[in-house]
Amino acid sequence: MASPPSPTSSTDEQENSLDNVKVFLKDYSNSVRNSFLQKVLMDLSVQYLVAYLLSFVFVTILPGSSWWTSKLLLIGGLIFSRVVYENRGDDTKVREYLIAYTIYESFALSYASSLRGITAPLQFVMTLAIHWFFGMSLFTFHNKAKFAGYVPHLFGAGVVCALMVLLEDGGWMSGFVAVYLFANTMITFTERLETCTPEDGLVVVVDWNMYVIPLANLYFLLK
Repeated sequence: MASPPSPTSSTDEQENSLDNVKVFLKDYSNSVRNSFLQKVLMDLSVQYLVAYLLSFVFVTILPGSSWWTSKLLLIGGLIFSRVVYENRGDDTKVREYLIAYTIYESFALSYASSLRGITAPLQFVMTLAIHWFFGMSLFTFHNKAKFAGYVPHLFGAGVVCALMVLLEDGGWMSGFVAVYLFANTMITFTERLETCTPEDGLVVVVDWNMYVIPLANLYFLLK
């Protein structure tokens, strides 16, 4: 007859199971959410600054620009983005991926700038950044009950209307970008960020780059 488990082993199993339970950001207080937001915004700000400084350097040293080169950069960025997504669970590689993506991003933006001029890429990417920062801010100060049902769709509709006004031309390309960001916002709020812990700030930064930067380059190629 098997002997019953000892109280000590039972206690150890309970502690181990509790250690394996992840407490997601949506379950924390507003102060923790705010700290998470500040960390993400700081990381994004530093990454943006480095990317744009490098892009200006690349513009001066590159011999010339090519539409096909930009297209290859776009495809390469999408492939790299997929690799980042597939390996995002490896926390030891997240920062290295972000550094590598920053270098790629600055190189790609330098080609976009040489084709379209410096101002247009800067304005467009910053518009996307404002959208993301606004969405992240809303996320940090809501709980799951308040951001359920029809509320996310109302928010997404507001984002679409705002982008149709903010983005240049107001034509079909602006509509395409607005619809894309609407879908991305819904997915992000309902799946990605609600499964993040306060330690996942850098992963969110990588996710943001994975979606937005290839989109920005695609926008310039189709213009």
